[in-house]
Amino acid sequence: MAVTNLHVLKYAQTAVAKSLDQGVTYSVARVEGFSRRRDVCLIRLATSACQSAGAPDYGPPCGLPARTSLSLAVGDEIYVAGTPKGLEGTFSKGMVTGLRSEPSLVQIDAPVSPGSSGGPLLNGAAEVIGVVVSTLVGGQNLNFAVPIDDLSSLGERSVNVREAGGIAVYDKESEGLQGNVRSVKTSYREFGFDRNSGKYYEEPAKTELLEEYDTRGNKAKLEIRDLNTGKVNALCWVFDADDLLAATGGCDSVSPVQKTSVVSRMSRLFGDQVEVPLGPGSSMTSRYSARGLTEELTLDSPAAFTRTLYSYTSERRISEVREFERGGELRGIRRIVYQNDPTGNWVLSNETWFSPKYERLGWTPSARTYREFRYYE
Repeated sequence: MAVTNLHVLKYAQTAVAKSLDQGVTYSVARVEGFSRRRDVCLIRLATSACQSAGAPDYGPPCGLPARTSLSLAVGDEIYVAGTPKGLEGTFSKGMVTGLRSEPSLVQIDAPVSPGSSGGPLLNGAAEVIGVVVSTLVGGQNLNFAVPIDDLSSLGERSVNVREAGGIAVYDKESEGLQGNVRSVKTSYREFGFDRNSGKYYEEPAKTELLEEYDTRGNKAKLEIRDLNTGKVNALCWVFDADDLLAATGGCDSVSPVQKTSVVSRMSRLFGDQVEVPLGPGSSMTSRYSARGLTEELTLDSPAAFTRTLYSYTSERRISEVREFERGGELRGIRRIVYQNDPTGNWVLSNETWFSPKYERLGWTPSARTYREFRYYE
């Protein structure tokens, strides 16, 4: 068994662990326990045997000894091992600068850079006393580790790497949101064409979406409002103390989620192709990228056919959409540009449309989307 941060497995479909002294990599068989909120997990390597002093030269190393039931104190000397910026086997030295509770964390001042996630926190006897989990952005060497004793409470949540890779991604990140987002209100408005004036105009929005997030980045509520009738439909999601889905349904009466289905309900689609029957001779097929983004969507029925391909920006925003007919003929191209607020979230998108069938019209206004953000203080 080995331990690392859960976020190290984000979007992963497979994983390997490397022995630095041997220079050998070992496949990760499963994740045998994890805490989503504490961002730690136990991983089991595919090869069960391990190498210790005097043992035959096979299998993964048994690793460093762990020191449990250790009373830490502010000022204790510590070391951190990791691979910051890809520099394997890097050690940094520091001391314990604080002991935090709820949840219990060891605050340290040893330098921690990206790549040190999941690295061991060691005492002077080279015993593992914790696992590095986070750094306070904007702080000066304000880094944190989970005490080794807390790993015994991870429980027996056995999942495969792919499932862990999905659970590690919070809704806010999956949707490309920046900052401490509390809610997003979205309205979509199409453009019409006035034949008398020869100009395009923005039509009123028909629906309004309100999405609410908890402080951890889980989507807690989705509200859809019909602006013509005033009718509101809402869905809510309730999460437990470890940020795992506990209940979902209509906001007036959520239903508990069975423990056996929590993983499947929280897993995400990475590199998958999913076909959903819609009726006799009709189906919808979706293909997803390795990062969980919809790359292709095909709607097929006896009466109509549309194959849609999506392109994205580095911020996980749709930048271009291409639609094709059944025979492969291009129906049209939709391009989208965005305007951001100071936090980096887009608050306005403008869509333009081009159709080879009406090439003389060139690129025409298609739709405009507005978003209003509220943030946690």
